Amino acid sequence: MYFWLYDETPEHQSTFIELAEEQLYDQWTFNRVALDFVIQAGCPDDSEHFPDSPWLIEPEFNDDITHKYGAVGMGRDENPGKLSNGCQFYIISNEEGVHRLDGEYTVFGTVIGGLDVVEAIEHVETDDSDQPVTDINITVTIEHKTAQELLDEFDWDVDAL
Repeated sequence: MYFWLYDETPEHQSTFIELAEEQLYDQWTFNRVALDFVIQAGCPDDSEHFPDSPWLIEPEFNDDITHKYGAVGMGRDENPGKLSNGCQFYIISNEEGVHRLDGEYTVFGTVIGGLDVVEAIEHVETDDSDQPVTDINITVTIEHKTAQELLDEFDWDVDAL
């Protein structure tokens, strides 16, 4: 999968890049797969990583950046400030989007290549708590591309939200 990270969410973008460059995401898996909703990866939802995570981020909501199909957002536990936890991210797998999450969770990117991978992960066997029966490991690598490279490789216009 290839993500475009929005400049309009600088704290989420920089935290995602920082954790990717530190290879923290690489030690975790896709730990939640909810059909027609989301696939979620990153740190486990446990007392070690929540609620006192060192990666808590203030929300960066933007009316133009919504929970459309392929949106990449940061996970969080219930908290009054709607703080994101930088060690978890999710991808919207519902083709109509999940707009009830708008203004509740921060979207900081979108999938620009590899939606077929999202769909494949979405259809793996899961247990009763939506956790995949077989681990789905992740590796996150940061690549910097020019606007022309994005257009050529992914037919993605950097001015598109």
